[in-house]
Amino acid sequence: MSVLCCPRSTPKTAAGVYLSESRQIHMLSFSAFQKFENWFKTPINRDTYIGLATHEFAHAITDSHFKVDKPSVHAREYLAYVTLFATVPTRQREQMLLALPGQTPKDEARLSLMVYLMDPMFFGAQAYRHFMSLSHPAQIAFLDAVLSGKVFAD
Repeated sequence: MSVLCCPRSTPKTAAGVYLSESRQIHMLSFSAFQKFENWFKTPINRDTYIGLATHEFAHAITDSHFKVDKPSVHAREYLAYVTLFATVPTRQREQMLLALPGQTPKDEARLSLMVYLMDPMFFGAQAYRHFMSLSHPAQIAFLDAVLSGKVFAD
């Protein structure tokens, strides 16, 4: 659903939000999103808007698949950001990752809630780098661990 503004409780820097209580996604229209000028330190275009949409849809999809009552913020954001980076076109993803340099985290301990709160975009780039550093079997096991609350617990 595209709306001109998000709910009042949404930070002014957010372009979209998934509300688990009502199971609703709220996103700025593309023209309103363009007023941000940059997202992930890259110019806003249709590809970044698609990334925004996939991020919010990932929240909606994973919300019903967590095996814990109250998953942590960084568990939810890890999954949403990995989905965002995995679904934007390669060229856009490369630009976003170049704009947010960082070493690939060796484990999830470097993807703390504090890192997310200090710089959500950097957290997202690091989450994607971490996930892609895992072998395919390890990716599946890690996703299950996130959904089960075994990692990123509060």
